[in-house]
Amino acid sequence: MKRWPVLMAGPGVPYGVVLGISPWNAGLFTFTIKAAYALAAGNTVIIKPSELAAVASLRYGEILSDILPPGVINVISGLGRDIGDALVSHEKVNKVSLTGSKPTAKAIAHASSSDPKSLIFELGGKSPNIVFADADLEKAANGVLNGIYTPNAGQICAAGSRILIQRSVFEEMLALLKTKMTSPGAVKFGDTLDTANNMGPVANKPQYDKVRAFLARGLEEGAELVFGGRSAGETLLPDQPVFADGYWVEPTLFKTESNQLSICQEEIFGPVAVAIPFDDEAEAIQIANDTEYGLAAGVWTNDLQRAHHMVEKIEAGSVWVNTYAMVGPDLPFGGLKGSGYGTDTVLEYTREKASVINFG
Repeated sequence: MKRWPVLMAGPGVPYGVVLGISPWNAGLFTFTIKAAYALAAGNTVIIKPSELAAVASLRYGEILSDILPPGVINVISGLGRDIGDALVSHEKVNKVSLTGSKPTAKAIAHASSSDPKSLIFELGGKSPNIVFADADLEKAANGVLNGIYTPNAGQICAAGSRILIQRSVFEEMLALLKTKMTSPGAVKFGDTLDTANNMGPVANKPQYDKVRAFLARGLEEGAELVFGGRSAGETLLPDQPVFADGYWVEPTLFKTESNQLSICQEEIFGPVAVAIPFDDEAEAIQIANDTEYGLAAGVWTNDLQRAHHMVEKIEAGSVWVNTYAMVGPDLPFGGLKGSGYGTDTVLEYTREKASVINFG
């Protein structure tokens, strides 16, 4: 009997040395996700934390070094232009996973152009949180507020910063959101390691200045302020003296009919959202997809057929229905369009190898 060659693809083999670049807003989470998947796939890992928030990652690396063999996990901190460029362009680094900004992604792509390597980019977002008239508005309101304001003050890439509300319940929903956010004791500003508080500050001075500039720009462009809009040093929330100084920004909601305002198109990365009305599913999808980003989206509805249709049509790497920001190691997380490509999953840290064995 004739014996034919056996053709095989895989199993996946590790890349070797993997570089994970983590942001300042979720350093330990992204450290853990990138390192766990890369290690599970058989790689060794270098983590380069943001220079704005490196201490936790350095300490985490020390703890892991007591568990893992030497050289399996490495944490190297420093400025991106000094450390990041050298790591990205190093000939022994075979894969780079970045959670960060679009400019950083461009710099990495450029730095690795002389020695091409596999890249994962999880970048920014301008995610829509879409509320239909048939939704449970009470639950939707809580989900919308948690999706942008608490506890991270909007400083997450998947923040639901565009709140799309069906026109028939638009004013009702805005009134509900305002009541929930402005009633006494609704927002407790302070260190969020203290469970008595539910909203922290903006992380640093450049980001604080950026958020404040968007607050001014929203009004200049004609958006109407629903609530908030103030920051440290202004007369606001007198029962919370923490506003006397620091990078504190009040939860802010604008409303507008146009999705073309800069507060609707650009990632603010702060506790600032904009509400936009829509009439039907088709318009909700059109508005949701009308940005350069495609990271995440939320849909609030009790119509299962509608939910499936929205999941299919929305251009986003993650779509959550009647919940928001459900992320974890059991789910892939990544974006489309300007939000990047690839996901931090085990298979992303392996590459297929083809083999042909001839027994004849």
